[in-house]
Amino acid sequence: VNSDSSISLVYQTPLADIVLDTIAQLPDTSITYTAKLSTLNIAPINIVDSVSLGDIAEMDKELNGPYGGLYEDLTTASATGEPTTISAIPQMTFDSILVDAGNYFQTISVQQAYVDIKIDNKLPIALTNIIFQLKNQGNGVVLLTDSFDVIAPNTWATKTEFLTNVTLENLMWATVTLSSPGSGTPVTLTLSQSATTAITVRDIVIDSAIARFPSQEIINYSNNAVINTTDNLQIYEAWAKSGQISVDVFNTIEETMHYHFQIPRAKLNNVPITLSGTIPAATGGNASHTTVSQDLTGYKIDFSGINQDTVNSLYYVLTGSIDSSGNFVHITMNDSIYINCSLSNILPDYARGFFGNRHIEQDSTVIFSVLNDLQIDQLSFNDVRVSLSVENQIGVLAQANVTELTSINTNHNSSVSLTGSALS
Repeated sequence: VNSDSSISLVYQTPLADIVLDTIAQLPDTSITYTAKLSTLNIAPINIVDSVSLGDIAEMDKELNGPYGGLYEDLTTASATGEPTTISAIPQMTFDSILVDAGNYFQTISVQQAYVDIKIDNKLPIALTNIIFQLKNQGNGVVLLTDSFDVIAPNTWATKTEFLTNVTLENLMWATVTLSSPGSGTPVTLTLSQSATTAITVRDIVIDSAIARFPSQEIINYSNNAVINTTDNLQIYEAWAKSGQISVDVFNTIEETMHYHFQIPRAKLNNVPITLSGTIPAATGGNASHTTVSQDLTGYKIDFSGINQDTVNSLYYVLTGSIDSSGNFVHITMNDSIYINCSLSNILPDYARGFFGNRHIEQDSTVIFSVLNDLQIDQLSFNDVRVSLSVENQIGVLAQANVTELTSINTNHNSSVSLTGSALS
């Protein structure tokens, strides 16, 4: 009540609120990665075979009989320990040497691989014109043929070959052909002395396989996920008022897989957000699937990328590994591990960056309830004043314009447009 007995009624109510997530809207974003068969490794395949002086003696016996030749010289020298001169050895072929790789695989279709061949000559004589051949036992396909001109006694030689587009069977035949000029001078020997051929098939890229796969890391990947904002919005960092991250994993490989997804610079209490889990092996040709989710509320999220020199970029790290069951597993080029990470409904509580030049329009209707509790039959106002105030708590320069203000009388279903200096 005023001094002149007039009554002043003051009523205040908000007309509109424009909150931060209206200005800094972060769109839903997906991150996908597929690990194909080509990323899987098969353990190097090692094959070892030897040809001894005893084998050479037995071969000469088959060719020339047991008396008066190389067989008799070698067996006698080995038995007595007396030095003897080894005569020249004509070309001999040692075939039907069974190579069993069944501990590694049943069959492998090789897209490409490297083959290291090492012949270690522990014989007291030089070997010449050495030819090594490897072929499948089943279909007889020759996989590899290589040769060495000469390998001196107690030395070794190596070669590396490149295999492409071949199929390896787990049972193979090896053939070794060799000759020698002999010793030239008396040497002491035993029939157990040998030349050993060691073959290593490595860096195998496969099209398909039935094989034992060792435990291994098959995914180690990091990158930036770009947030496709609108209106030139450039976010450097934000604190999430709400939001969710979900990771879906699909596995068509018949081995159990462990996955680990991390956003190193999205932290709550200084701990990065990490989603980890284990997905079972695929069965019956059907992919296994798992999903894990986490709430992002309260997380401080850095959008400056791997090198912290950009905006709207989320740095993430993805790793995955498989266990080895020891069983033979069938793998084809169609097999893969697919991972999809989705970030959704992220609303910022606080954000830093450039928010662009935004024009936001908002309409609202406010009901004035100040008169509802007054027991008055009739009321007339001598003077009515409407004042507008704007509070900016966002931290960026803003301008608010009220372009239209309308008073509505719901009792008489009438309205009038108000005018005044507060309107623009």
